[in-house]
Amino acid sequence: MENKLLAAALWYARHDWYIFPLKPRRKEPLPGTHGVKDATNDEKQIQAWWEEHPNANIGGACGPSKITVIDIDGDKGGADSWAELRASYTIDDKTPTSLTAT
Repeated sequence: MENKLLAAALWYARHDWYIFPLKPRRKEPLPGTHGVKDATNDEKQIQAWWEEHPNANIGGACGPSKITVIDIDGDKGGADSWAELRASYTIDDKTPTSLTAT
């Protein structure tokens, strides 16, 4: 049976994103780890992490991955602010997005 979290973590690494394991279904690093300081795109390390913690959530390190993340809190007016930013900077619908649980 394929581990979808491991498959996703490896996909990110293959696209030069630096990732690290988090507590399952949480945003906190696994106990005994150093969180973002452990971030890597080394597939062997990622494989080892998810073999030991198959339900670990995936954290991403934006700096070394050379990505920018915009966190939109829809219940706090974020959707309106995002619409203004999109219009001002001509950000199109091809921008990758992610929805997290509330």
